[in-house]
Amino acid sequence: SVSFFNKRAIVRENDKLKTENNILLGRIAEREGLKRENDFLRNELGVAPRLDSKLLIVEIFSVQKNGLFSTALINKGRADGIERSMAVITSGNILAGKVSEVFENSALVVLVNDPRSAVSIRFQGTSVLAEAEGDLQNGLKINEVTYQEEVKEGDMIVTSGLDGLNESLLVGRVSKVVSGGGLFREVIAKPLFDLSLGSDLFVILK
Repeated sequence: SVSFFNKRAIVRENDKLKTENNILLGRIAEREGLKRENDFLRNELGVAPRLDSKLLIVEIFSVQKNGLFSTALINKGRADGIERSMAVITSGNILAGKVSEVFENSALVVLVNDPRSAVSIRFQGTSVLAEAEGDLQNGLKINEVTYQEEVKEGDMIVTSGLDGLNESLLVGRVSKVVSGGGLFREVIAKPLFDLSLGSDLFVILK
């Protein structure tokens, strides 16, 4: 019917807008990261600027997701220069996960919401650092945020670069901040990576 095709068109348009929005957010995060780097380089003589990263396009051919883990197999591996701990991203510089195991022509990626995933992050636009731990139920659990640090719903989180991953990759958006007793806040974030947007990803080669 006409309404059925209209609905399909609306869904396609929404997916397109979501992708375009993610790309824009990624550019903002990248620009901020470059500004922070340039400010640092102006103050620290003898430090060379980072080289442009090489990207290798890969495709997911299998996803494993249950109550214990969230992983994906990609169609390129050791023969293509992929190594363990390399960052895997999607359009807009959004972190999808990190390479965990490498085979000759494939590799296993631990996705950001996997409970084994732990990423050093920064709240965008601030110097507040924390750790994003994968949470299959909520997406991301943000650890080590004290009550003195200003964090609110809607804040974007990006990679800090302190754990070896590339700096200023988009990770997620804060969805919940809980006040309570103790030294640290309970902070939950929703990952920006979404498998429904397609199976094509990029590995950032060293």
